[in-house]
Amino acid sequence: MIKKTLITFSLLFLALLWLTSWQLNITYFIAGTYSVASLISFLVYGWDKRLAMQHGEHVIRVPERTLHILGLIGG
Repeated sequence: MIKKTLITFSLLFLALLWLTSWQLNITYFIAGTYSVASLISFLVYGWDKRLAMQHGEHVIRVPERTLHILGLIGG
């Protein structure tokens, strides 16, 4: 339940960001860059979560530092 809520909130935030860029007639570079960074961050977190669930401790996962940096850039 909470996962769907968080995904819905994230999608609404991105839609609001694009709408604001359109309404204020600002370049779409900022909204596009943030959207791509968010998508990459979402996919990498999901991949790391899948590795953890399927293989446990017996696999090399994404370093925590990388996940934190992705979270700061566009998480």
